[in-house]
Amino acid sequence: MMPDAAALAGGTVVAFCCAFIAVAVDLQAAVRAELGGLADSSVLLCRWGWIIAVGWGGFDAVMFLVVEDHRQWASGTFGFKVDDNQLWTGLVVGVSAILVIRSKIA
Repeated sequence: MMPDAAALAGGTVVAFCCAFIAVAVDLQAAVRAELGGLADSSVLLCRWGWIIAVGWGGFDAVMFLVVEDHRQWASGTFGFKVDDNQLWTGLVVGVSAILVIRSKIA
């Protein structure tokens, strides 16, 4: 069954945004912990902050597309049923990225 293009794009955006926000928050916390009071501005005000956040968001978006393309493998490997709702699947992939990023496994 061919997924709807709009739903597939929506799931990709959801997965991207989850990882982007998690990395930006985690990066800001790490910079603030290291620099203390010197880190009053956002990490997204510099080029490297954007590169890191967009890179992780892109990685998670690609991971969502891989999960959508290989549903049977993803269901068996990751332990959740990949259904026909791409937005839900994008959220599940995004939340799993948040858990990985926030747990410092990455």
